Amino acid sequence: MSQTEEAKTELPLDEVRALAARVLEHCGYASAHADAISDMLYRCQLDDCQSHGLFRLFMCATTMKDGKIDGAATPVIDSLPTPQSSAPTLAMRCRCWPCGTRCLS
Repeated sequence: MSQTEEAKTELPLDEVRALAARVLEHCGYASAHADAISDMLYRCQLDDCQSHGLFRLFMCATTMKDGKIDGAATPVIDSLPTPQSSAPTLAMRCRCWPCGTRCLS
């Protein structure tokens, strides 16, 4: 192979989810988190959104390796007032990702 050629490995799309889950669990993610993230990576790959598909697997592995997240964290639901009223609304405080802020997705 010349220096200008890229090495390529082809992976059938139906194997993406299983590969991602194995990698994430190996890195320390709890199986529930690994399954959810793998499903998202698979769906992005399926939609041909390469930057959010398997490419993100490297980021997930690095984030765990660097100790920036707890791969077994359980999200907590808080009741928070909205700026328009004093009535509470629900928002999830995400403890799975480095931001630790409310995750409304």
